[in-house]
Amino acid sequence: MPFVREDIHIRAAPADVYRRIVALDTIAEWLPPVFRDVEASARALAFRLELPLYSERAELAVETDDAPALFVLAGNGEDGAGALDSLTWALHAEGERNVHLTLEAVYTPATGLLGWLLEPALHRPLRRQALRDALWRLKQVAEGRGSQQ
Repeated sequence: MPFVREDIHIRAAPADVYRRIVALDTIAEWLPPVFRDVEASARALAFRLELPLYSERAELAVETDDAPALFVLAGNGEDGAGALDSLTWALHAEGERNVHLTLEAVYTPATGLLGWLLEPALHRPLRRQALRDALWRLKQVAEGRGSQQ
């Protein structure tokens, strides 16, 4: 399965960053605008990732909650449940107020001629940018330097 991985350093307590990630009911406050129609509860997250000429739906539920180091959301494996198979946040504490955060998204790319053409040239780079933007917004909120909106 294809995946995209991004990471960032956050100057905040690892437990505080972890709490922000697992608070799925407030995750929409720091996700970038390309994540649309966000629906969340305490144990599930659904959204649509808007890419040019393609929209991916994700329906994920908590699979692993290993505070404060690992949080995994995974799809139910059913056809049509969404193109995003999983999101994995791995937190590596680097001190009392420093954490290195890695976010990995495993996905099923679009199929067909248009999908095969757009995936390497457009969709994969834009998925990567969506993850970068999400991590940057999380960093800003966790460090108290940015608005949650």
